[in-house]
Amino acid sequence: MSEGGEDISQFAGLGWRQVCWLVFFAVLVGGLGSAPVFADTLNGHTVVLDGSNKIIPWTPDPTQGYDTVITLAWNYLLNDVPVACSGKPAYYCYSYLDPDTQQPQDWPFNPAGMYAMLTESALKYYQYSGNRDVVTVAENVATWHLQHGMTLASDSWASVPYAEGDAGSLTYQGAAVGNTSGLGDGQGYLEPDKIGELGYAWLTLYQFDGNTAYRDAAIQCANVLAAKIRAGDATHSPWPFRVNAKTGAVREEYTADAINPIRLFDLLIKLNLGNTANYQTARNTAWTWLKTYPLQNNVWANYFEDNTIQPDLNDTTQYTALMTARYLMERSDLDASWQSHVQGILNWVLDNYATQSYGANTIEEQAIFAYPMGSHTSRYASVNAMLYELTGNTTAQQEAIRSFNWATYMARSSGVVIDGPDVNHQWFTDGYADYVRHFLTGMGAMPTFAPAGEDHLLRSTSIVKSVTYSSGGVSYATAENSATEVLRISFTPTSVLAGGVALSQNANLNQQGYTFDSSTGILRIRHDQNGAIQISSGGADFALGPASGGSTNLTVTAGQTATYNLQASSISSFSGTVALTCAGAPNLANCTVAPSSVNLDGSTPGAFTVTVTTTAHTSAGLWAPRSDAPFGPSQGLAGTILMASGMAMALLWLAKPARRGMAMAMVALFLVGLSTSCGGGSSSGGGGGGGGGGSGGTTSGTYILSVTGTESGVSHALNLTLKVN
Repeated sequence: MSEGGEDISQFAGLGWRQVCWLVFFAVLVGGLGSAPVFADTLNGHTVVLDGSNKIIPWTPDPTQGYDTVITLAWNYLLNDVPVACSGKPAYYCYSYLDPDTQQPQDWPFNPAGMYAMLTESALKYYQYSGNRDVVTVAENVATWHLQHGMTLASDSWASVPYAEGDAGSLTYQGAAVGNTSGLGDGQGYLEPDKIGELGYAWLTLYQFDGNTAYRDAAIQCANVLAAKIRAGDATHSPWPFRVNAKTGAVREEYTADAINPIRLFDLLIKLNLGNTANYQTARNTAWTWLKTYPLQNNVWANYFEDNTIQPDLNDTTQYTALMTARYLMERSDLDASWQSHVQGILNWVLDNYATQSYGANTIEEQAIFAYPMGSHTSRYASVNAMLYELTGNTTAQQEAIRSFNWATYMARSSGVVIDGPDVNHQWFTDGYADYVRHFLTGMGAMPTFAPAGEDHLLRSTSIVKSVTYSSGGVSYATAENSATEVLRISFTPTSVLAGGVALSQNANLNQQGYTFDSSTGILRIRHDQNGAIQISSGGADFALGPASGGSTNLTVTAGQTATYNLQASSISSFSGTVALTCAGAPNLANCTVAPSSVNLDGSTPGAFTVTVTTTAHTSAGLWAPRSDAPFGPSQGLAGTILMASGMAMALLWLAKPARRGMAMAMVALFLVGLSTSCGGGSSSGGGGGGGGGGSGGTTSGTYILSVTGTESGVSHALNLTLKVN
């Protein structure tokens, strides 16, 4: 069968919708020289080419290819990953599986880097999909690492995460297989750059769910990195690549991965957490080194945990170079030369790691493992997508499209994602944690990559704490009140509210407001005052906001009560009962809503109050005991330590001989923590503030609370800012 002289028998088995999408995709990427053709197979998929013999996604609907593969990947992680160590999913204790048998493979495990990447993928996929389960995965592995993968408080590198563990082990203390060969860190060795990478991930989780354990761990990571930094030179980075946690002895001197610690410092400084002055000094030192050496000489050596110790700096990798390029574009305000730096990195990657395949540049991992892989190719694509967004460089646009298209082929229909066709392993980093986040980054930069006719929050400059997708509406809350977002939606918004206050539709985002392109469904929002956003198509709905004369920003002294006067309002004659809850109160504080629900009749707003009670600081003295201490005011500290010492001796006595070493470590950690908590205040500060305020009581700082209204399964949130002095 033919039409217009073209043979279309190749479309047998495809519906007209798929054929139309193939034609559309070919036009999008540079013209339809002839009808799409089907060529070889790649990871079990028939390779689909456009008329210019360039690859397009293998998926039934090519324009939804990126959405398809990231959804397949997350569905696999949530539902199909094998159980391995003591009933845990295999990604708790193994680096990779055989993709065909699903059997775990004996190789050093890389939890720190993998869990950090997984956290980014989870947070980005949650805002994209609304599936909270993916963040639960990230929270679970973060908590596990804090409990089973940290150095001792008495170590030279104290209370920071190990990068590796042994295959099949749920305890991470460096990979013993590397003790002699260097294939891995070696037992008791860690990687400082992974301290920055995982510390940053923990800090973003704290922004998401308010878990102060993640915040405090991130601050400790930054404290140690700031204390251990050195100026560096051409063969010594600001932190060594591998170091003995206990003694501080350096095993390998150089890694180009300075950007991960820099990211941690930058976010802590932005949130005003910890010792920001120290972080700024350390950040400046690391940034100066980065500009002086890798950004000039391209010695992007040493990132991967499972490499043998190298005799020189020739094992370069595009990983650190491209992640640096990405951060330079995310924070272009920090580098006036960001564009030349980014283009220089891309040129270097093309010269050293690119291999052409069906019109796409596929990217190899590193000098000593030169195989094209899906995660690295998608990373290269995402950086090009970001460059196109910022500069309009159409070459970068085409590079992004082609490389993303090729990377889709690494995902099988089952959700098994391999690292590369020449390697064919199912790594949890390359196939999931790393792979997914780059597609989501690309969609945020080029929103037409996301499916048309659907609703997706593609990018925010803040962590998105909650998101709800409903028929003809999207609502979400960001961790920071001031942020910008990019969405692709299926409807025309009739109202965009920030904290219940209407935003205006503008020509650009030079000021607070929103822009909307009806031809593409792309909505861009800038909000400066409140991060609770509600987007409506004009159907019946409700909104939360301040009552007349009320405010969503209050300041109190610890011990005082903050009262927010708020209201729920009908949109388009909405009527119903809205249930109200409050979350996010700081330590030693309570948040209550009265009444707990309001009835809306379609016209009259329903008033309610949110009350936050805080606890006064008891003293600013360094050793001020509590008046209710079990041994009295003058003996509280001594008595507590005496009691704790007795408990500690009992723990050591009861512990099995083989586990007494672990018990001693637990006791040491407990006593150090006890002595620290007995002091007045903490250098870690509060949940958003700078700390201080004396001992006891609600920690001084700035907090973001959230009040949520729910009716018939539809939820909207309103952010409340509370500053505690």
